[in-house]
Amino acid sequence: MADIEARLRSLLQANEAVVSQLDLGAVLKRIVQAAVELVGARYGALGVIGPDGMLEQFIHVGLDAAEARAIGAPPEGHGLLGALIHDPHPIRLEHLGDDPRSTGFPAHHPPMDSFVGVPIRIRGEVFGNLYLTEHGEGGFTAEDTELLETLAATAGIAIDNARLYEESLRRERWAAAAAEMSAAMFSDKTGRPLQLLADKLVPLTDAAAVVVASTVGDGALCVDVARGHGADGWDGAVLPRAGTLMGRVIESWQPLQVTEQSMTIGGERLQWGPTVVVPMWGAARVPMVLTIARPPGGVRFTEHDVDLAADLAEQATIALEMARARADREQLALMDERARIARDLHDHVIQRLFGAGLSLQSISGRLPGEARTAVSDQIETLDAAIAEIRTVIFALRQPRASLGSVRHRVVDVVAEVSASLETPPRVVFHGPLDVRTDVDLAEDVVAVVREGLSNVIRHARAREISVRVAIAENALVVEIDDDGIGIPAAPARRSGVDNLEQRAVSRGGEFSVTAQSAGGTRLRWSVPLTGSEPL
Repeated sequence: MADIEARLRSLLQANEAVVSQLDLGAVLKRIVQAAVELVGARYGALGVIGPDGMLEQFIHVGLDAAEARAIGAPPEGHGLLGALIHDPHPIRLEHLGDDPRSTGFPAHHPPMDSFVGVPIRIRGEVFGNLYLTEHGEGGFTAEDTELLETLAATAGIAIDNARLYEESLRRERWAAAAAEMSAAMFSDKTGRPLQLLADKLVPLTDAAAVVVASTVGDGALCVDVARGHGADGWDGAVLPRAGTLMGRVIESWQPLQVTEQSMTIGGERLQWGPTVVVPMWGAARVPMVLTIARPPGGVRFTEHDVDLAADLAEQATIALEMARARADREQLALMDERARIARDLHDHVIQRLFGAGLSLQSISGRLPGEARTAVSDQIETLDAAIAEIRTVIFALRQPRASLGSVRHRVVDVVAEVSASLETPPRVVFHGPLDVRTDVDLAEDVVAVVREGLSNVIRHARAREISVRVAIAENALVVEIDDDGIGIPAAPARRSGVDNLEQRAVSRGGEFSVTAQSAGGTRLRWSVPLTGSEPL
């Protein structure tokens, strides 16, 4: 009777020890320790069954760290351990080696003879199994098995409580992170919601890598954002869609997860553990995928984790649309401002300059020779200023995406080629260029301006450069003037200049590069226009 009372007290103490913990990892460890102490076993273990029906966790007691390392990888659930998984009923053996289901032990494993195993159930489902070996007094008894079954029932409740507690903590962390991320993404003025999403997900999910990729064409994905170990060089990497987890998510538009994943990004072969991929929409409804990968051996994502990742991806989608709308509003505001400036220039500045020019013309006729010449020079200066202002007005008013506009293409080339100059070239247009310049001729004009400016920038050492594109006397003329050092005596290469001359000759035109009397060089390229000049 005293022995029975002592064992019951031991059981109560074991139950109390098991239910006193809320951390799941600590609960599992304490269950094994309590089981070993309760029945007097030398070794004990708790195997947690994974979704694939094998052991995904193996918590052991009795082996020190050196012995565990010598044995190697933990068991997966074959042989006698697997028998409890497939038939969850207690097993008690006096001699392990006598059972036909026993597959033996790996190298460096300590000898074990007596054995007892009982399942742990949570709400009717088997969570895992308790394994005890090497009873201190020979074999395990039926009473030992009953005590372990009672402890397993209490352990199931403790595990369920710990899981619920851990789930509530995880939900709280996700909710806090989601709120913080939403506030950051929706208030961000830099238009970088994907970067904010990836930066937050890495620590939140204990991820080895977080990758956001968008579809490119029909058969590829491009990495937009990557975070994690070694991910610095992944941005812009092109990934295949066919036969990949990301591709399957794009096709099904449903979140998917796997227990392990291998893929190549930027020439680097990667091996990941539990991985979840969720679909999302990018700006302009471009299909994208969010991939969260834990290291090999990491904890599997729960269904709740997948749902929360999908929610965050949806928030990022909304943030992307808001960023695009913000950019559109800013672009519209810029276009309105440019239109206002263009109106002011046309309605006020040009009109006043034009009036001043007319006044000077009426005065010049009443002046003596030298004064008349000086006033005429000023009138020409005003005409040139009016032409330049009209060019600016045209550039401000028209949309930049107008590829058919030779004026815009010339302005874009000038901005591109002369980006390194302290003072940008002056650009002047005359005549109905966009009306009388076809697509092929526009290509030649752009090539002339590009090559001519490149030569000036490389060789002339000029401080002031002007570009004039005009229609005069039924011909299209391109002139590029500079105040540089002039034409070299023996230029090393003439391939670019020869190309411009061939373009002019092929159209029946002329090309020349001449020194100017005031210093510098003038490049002149002219070709005749076909058809009559429009009214």
